[in-house]
Amino acid sequence: MRLQALALLGLCAACAQAAGTLSAPAVQAAETTDSPAAPAGAAGLSLRQAAAAALERNSAILGAGLQVRISQANALAAQGPFDWQFNGSLTAGRTVRKLTALEKSTLAGYTGVPADNELTFSESTQAAVGKLFESGLSPSLGFTADATRDRLLRLEGFPDQRTNVATFSLTLPLAPLGRNNGTIAVETRRGLRQESLAAQQDLRQTVSQVVLAVVQKYWECIARAQQLDAARAAEARVALLARETEKLIAADQLPAAERQLVLASLAEHRSSTLAAALASEQSRRDLALLLGSDAADAYLGTVLADPIPDASAPLDQLIGATDAGAAIMRRPEVLAAQARLAESESRLRAAAEARKPAVDLTLSAGYAALHEGDSVGFTPTGAFVDQPTAAATLSMQIPFENSAARGAEQAAALAAENSRVDLAQARRAAGNGLAQALAALRTASATLEKAADAEARYKTAVENERTKRRLGLSTLIDVITIEDRYAAAVDNLVQARQARASAVARWYYEQALLVEVDQERLLVRTDLLFQ
Repeated sequence: MRLQALALLGLCAACAQAAGTLSAPAVQAAETTDSPAAPAGAAGLSLRQAAAAALERNSAILGAGLQVRISQANALAAQGPFDWQFNGSLTAGRTVRKLTALEKSTLAGYTGVPADNELTFSESTQAAVGKLFESGLSPSLGFTADATRDRLLRLEGFPDQRTNVATFSLTLPLAPLGRNNGTIAVETRRGLRQESLAAQQDLRQTVSQVVLAVVQKYWECIARAQQLDAARAAEARVALLARETEKLIAADQLPAAERQLVLASLAEHRSSTLAAALASEQSRRDLALLLGSDAADAYLGTVLADPIPDASAPLDQLIGATDAGAAIMRRPEVLAAQARLAESESRLRAAAEARKPAVDLTLSAGYAALHEGDSVGFTPTGAFVDQPTAAATLSMQIPFENSAARGAEQAAALAAENSRVDLAQARRAAGNGLAQALAALRTASATLEKAADAEARYKTAVENERTKRRLGLSTLIDVITIEDRYAAAVDNLVQARQARASAVARWYYEQALLVEVDQERLLVRTDLLFQ
């Protein structure tokens, strides 16, 4: 059985489709096939369906998916400094000034028109477009138009005036004397992209952990149900023995004291049956919680369609030629730690660059024109001529203490060192987990073999002991003792099967094979669990 889950890069939601395609905020799509262990058309909840439900509704997966979306949004925001920027402004003003007596008489002498106030209208239009490149170069192109209309000048015979200025400027960071804002923005963007990659590995790790937990809880539910069936069967056998004992007591073939012994055994088995029923219910509720169900009661009566695998595959074939180093490097928590180390190193480089003083050279060239009237352009009008302009500006910003930049660089250096420690610890933990999983798988396989042998032998011993008792060669307490041991052997066999199936799941989990990466997709390999 293969459950293919496409991990979210856009993480958009879709609807679950009846054809086996699943979706969730943490998973875009999943393609599933029937379990080889379940017969065609089998009713109930298969392991495939349980894993699919967890992918769709489990809160941990949903949360990890949202973290991926957040990190991607942050990475998108880091592209902002390299976007084209447009700046513009429109300004209009009106100024009124009282004329002096001399200005009034002079104006009256020129124009013959009396006036008490000077009224001036001003307009200013500014527009500029610019961009920061990764190299640190920052070009910009701007245009400014200013116009002034003065009533007093008009009365004196002077036309309105307008100035038009177009300028192209280029700012160059004087590295290595000063900091390069392009480098800072590049390293910041690179760090946030690495954080996005780390978040995706966190999502993969969360999916792996949830799938492992679902698989192990699914096997536990089946085991608890089998233990409950075994407890009920043992109780039924002891109840039959109690009825036979009552008949023998009634026929004076056994003393009445034997009744207490068999009734005590029956009460003990009934108590075990109640405990097994409670354990089965609790495991079902735990499974429902993993699947993200709000109504755990809905799963209490659900049939689990896939049985625990019969462990037919040889242990050596299951283990194969495992490359521990490659398995460790596949682990998502190791890959996430590597990405976060790269992120912290990028932040350190950005902080080191930001600590430098700002030393920039700005070169500009343009064209300026003074026009009469309302025209906007760069052609001579009246007595005025357009003129080219050029300028060079050296700007510096040198903080004396520079505490903020020094503190940020020290914090970034410590964060990078902490990331190295985390990466080393993740590798050690992955290697230790792989070794423990291998040891657990070997032990579980050996335990299962011995438990199966013990169950078979005790089953034969129960039949032999019952035959001996009918022949008068065995006592009631001998039969009860063998019955109890057989019930314990059945219980141990069920636990051993569960432990072996869970060990197989953990073995693939520790090798990072339970959830694999295929380009931008996560493949949930539940088919491996039925070997």
